[in-house]
Amino acid sequence: MKELSFDRIDSPIGTILLVVDGEQLCSLDYADYEARMMMLLERRYGLVHLEPENDPCGFSSQIRNYLAGDYACLDAIPVSTSGTPFQQEVWLALRSIPAGKTLTYGELAAKLG
Repeated sequence: MKELSFDRIDSPIGTILLVVDGEQLCSLDYADYEARMMMLLERRYGLVHLEPENDPCGFSSQIRNYLAGDYACLDAIPVSTSGTPFQQEVWLALRSIPAGKTLTYGELAAKLG
């Protein structure tokens, strides 16, 4: 069974669920979608156990800072994503876009080569 850390963040836009695998964020969703989040985690990891933890790796604090307007703070959160090698490449490229900057799909495709 995969052990994952779990926290709930109260926010102005609803309760946010945060799941951490080791030292990487592996899931972030709204409490209204907890059943879907669990299904996706189990699809990825098999059986999982969510261990409640206050502010795992400081990520809950960083999400709160983001909600308070510090948009660049998300850059410091390491993430664990699943997907094809191409999807991984796209997600990495998306993370390189500075906060507040827009990029068209065409520009992103050109950046990826």
